[in-house]
Amino acid sequence: MNEASREAASEGKGKWDVVTRYIGAIDLHYHFRTKPLVRFFERDDQNADVRVFEFGCGIGDNLIELRSRRPAMVGVGVDIDQAFIDQAQRSGLREGFSDLQFICASRAQVSGAEPGSFDYVMLIDVLEHLNQPLQALDDVTTMLKPRGSLLISVPTHRYPQVFGRDYHEAVGHVRDGFNLHELDELLGSSYERVQHSYNTGPIASAACTCFYRFVPKIRSRKLAIVSMIFLHLSRLFDVFNSESRSASLWAVYRLKS
Repeated sequence: MNEASREAASEGKGKWDVVTRYIGAIDLHYHFRTKPLVRFFERDDQNADVRVFEFGCGIGDNLIELRSRRPAMVGVGVDIDQAFIDQAQRSGLREGFSDLQFICASRAQVSGAEPGSFDYVMLIDVLEHLNQPLQALDDVTTMLKPRGSLLISVPTHRYPQVFGRDYHEAVGHVRDGFNLHELDELLGSSYERVQHSYNTGPIASAACTCFYRFVPKIRSRKLAIVSMIFLHLSRLFDVFNSESRSASLWAVYRLKS
C-alpha cells in the first residue's frame, strides 16, 4: 500500500490506544468485515489444521484472529508494504504465533508457500485497490488446492457515500466498489459462488460515517475516546443488510474441478 494508505489506516492510533484493550482494533469497519470471516470458519469449516493464505494481509489482523481460534491452523500472509509486514510480524510474535508467516511481496508466489497447498485464499478488502485484479486472481488461484476456495470481502458502491470520498481515495481505492454481479463476472467460469452476504448496513454505516469523517477531527482526547467507544456499540446492531443498504459484500467462491 502507498503512504496515504498507511497514514489513513493508522490515523488517531496513539490517541486511542488506551481503549484498545477493551474493544480490540480501533478500526471500526474491521469488526464488520471480519464478522462473516469468523462466522464462516465457525459454521462451515471445522478442520483444525486448515491452511490459509492471505494476499494483501496488511498488518495481519485477519490471520492472527483466525489463528487465535484455530491453534493448528497454518497461515501465510503476503503484502506489498514492508511497514505493514513488520507490524504483522511483531503482532504475531506478541500473541505467541511465531509459526505465522508474513512476507513482503507483490505476487502470491513466495518462498515458503507451496502452490496448490492451501484450503483457502483470503482477499479481504483487496480487489478494490488493484488496477489489474485479474492478474492477482490468476496468481492466488495457483495457491489453492483442488476445490479450494477464495474468501472475499469488497466494498459495495455505497462505500464512498458512507466513508467519505476523501477517505475512500486516501486508502488507495481505485474503483467505487463492486456489486455481486460484477464480482461474479470478475471471478469468471473457474469458480462457483457458494455463499454471500452483506454487512455494514444502515446502522453500521451511520456509525462508520461519524467514525471516519468526524471523530478524527475532534481535538479533545477525552471526547474522541468517548465518541469512539459509543460508535463501537454499533457492532452489536449490524442489521437490515441488503444490496441497496450495505457498504460491504462478503462472498465465498469455490474452485471448480
